[in-house]
Amino acid sequence: MGDHRQQFVDLDATDDTAEQRACAVRTFLRSRGLAEPDERAGDDRWPDAIVDRPGPAWQSTWLDYGLGPGPRRRNTIAVVSPTDVSDRMFLAMDSTGPPSCRTCGEMFDEDAFWPSLKGWYEGGKEPVLSCASCGGRGLMGDQDTTGSAVVGRVAVVTDGATWEVVSEMLRALRSDLGGRWAHVQLMD
Repeated sequence: MGDHRQQFVDLDATDDTAEQRACAVRTFLRSRGLAEPDERAGDDRWPDAIVDRPGPAWQSTWLDYGLGPGPRRRNTIAVVSPTDVSDRMFLAMDSTGPPSCRTCGEMFDEDAFWPSLKGWYEGGKEPVLSCASCGGRGLMGDQDTTGSAVVGRVAVVTDGATWEVVSEMLRALRSDLGGRWAHVQLMD
């Protein structure tokens, strides 16, 4: 069985604000009942992260949710703030490709995408993409990045979340907490 996670990346966090923002995100998730502490929870990809389990606001909507004994590596919510630059790119992994245009749904040009992503990763400046189909322009992270990649300093990483949880998480982060958030589905 592969690794399937949902990654919600805060596109506004910077090196200077990442630690404070990660604490604010964790507090927000817990105060809304979306996450709650679980000393048994862990994440192999993020071993230093504080990892929670789904909170009472949506436990029933998670896949195979259970409160059994032993370490919990599934059905988790981790707020991560990578200190290592190499961990700041959040990829779809095996299926990573260009994002799709938010205006018309067409995938951006692959030949333009990879150099743009590399420039964002290496230089820290988020690129603007232009759609060859409809002419729409916008920041890479504002496009449909579900099967793509983004660069960020803070992310909420879930394991075992259903699509209902994904939709609610995006709504809560974008509308209730605020800021620019991108979603990338990791399938490894």
